Amino acid sequence: MLDHLADGGNVLVMLSEENSTVPMYVEEAAAIPAELADRIEVTTDGALAYLHLTALDWLPDHLRQRGLRFLRETVRVLASLPDAFLPPLLLEEPSSEASNLRFARLRTVRTLTEDRILPLSDYLFAPAASGPHTEWETSS
Repeated sequence: MLDHLADGGNVLVMLSEENSTVPMYVEEAAAIPAELADRIEVTTDGALAYLHLTALDWLPDHLRQRGLRFLRETVRVLASLPDAFLPPLLLEEPSSEASNLRFARLRTVRTLTEDRILPLSDYLFAPAASGPHTEWETSS
């Protein structure tokens, strides 16, 4: 991957979480190759093993930090807007450094239910209203 980047090839990295845990059978964890086992963390509760992954640890530090900044910014964006306002794909703006590497975060698209419409309504009408929206009606 790094050779591909260095040769000018394009790479789109899809992110989800900064740290991920993958459950697996203890037997599967025991079969992890030694050269990989030195670079990862595996814990167990006796019945299952858990592979702990850190996002972007395969990238050089400056590119990893760029990706983590993007990931943290998406966390902020996801927390600051009602779900219905959010696009299905959050995409990093092009960077002047390593422009052939881009980061993106794919969201799970959800149906518009009442618990999502109320915050949307509150957000849309808050500047014009004296207080938050408290009722929501549907027409059949």
